[in-house]
Amino acid sequence: MALWDVRGKLCNQPLYKLLGGSSKPIPAYAGGIALGYLDEGAVQVFQPDLSKTGGITEAMRIAALVSAWGYKVHPHSSATGINHAACVHYLAAVDNPGYFEACVSHYNPFRDMFGPGFQTDATGCVVPLEKPGLGLDVDESVFEEFAFIDGPGYVVKF
Repeated sequence: MALWDVRGKLCNQPLYKLLGGSSKPIPAYAGGIALGYLDEGAVQVFQPDLSKTGGITEAMRIAALVSAWGYKVHPHSSATGINHAACVHYLAAVDNPGYFEACVSHYNPFRDMFGPGFQTDATGCVVPLEKPGLGLDVDESVFEEFAFIDGPGYVVKF
């Protein structure tokens, strides 16, 4: 990025013009914390993170609020299978579902340790698991190895 910044300054041009673009409105996205921007139209894509927003209950409130304004919700899915499963169930339950965000990295033990968090149908779309609850068999003994870390996020050690 630094070299592009230098080039733009040397050419006295904004970067988007050097890249062949033009100035146009660009939709903004935000998690559940940006609801104050609804009436201004400043945010068009809402991505509540079910693991950080206050859980499924709060995310359902966010979905209802943004639905009233005509927006869809596209939950931000952290890289765990539990979060993936919760997001798919959430999207199946709201009246304004958007896209499902999945971690498709080759190696992710937090995504895979309890089995797949969703399934796909014949069209390639995701559908929720049909087993009770989130549909996962959670072996809680793994949390001894990956203990809770108090604070704003988590630390991944592979």
